[in-house]
Amino acid sequence: MAFPIIPLALAVSAVSLAKNIKISARDQRSEDCLDRVAEGTSLHRDAAGDQVNLASRWRRELRWRGTNAGIVIDAAALGRIRVKRL
Repeated sequence: MAFPIIPLALAVSAVSLAKNIKISARDQRSEDCLDRVAEGTSLHRDAAGDQVNLASRWRRELRWRGTNAGIVIDAAALGRIRVKRL
């Protein structure tokens, strides 16, 4: 009988991640930055070439058939990779 190692590893990592999440207050400056991200994905590099920034946003409206009710899904992410020579 094969031991299901992948589902077990996923479960262990999910529990570990859940224990390390800290609840904090909503930072309005961060919310405003995420609201300004354009839909789609963009990659930016600074003039010196030592930093790359990534911005991505995905927004969809889902409506139920026969009614005007629905939901809006809005996912935005910002990322940065910085490389420095020693």
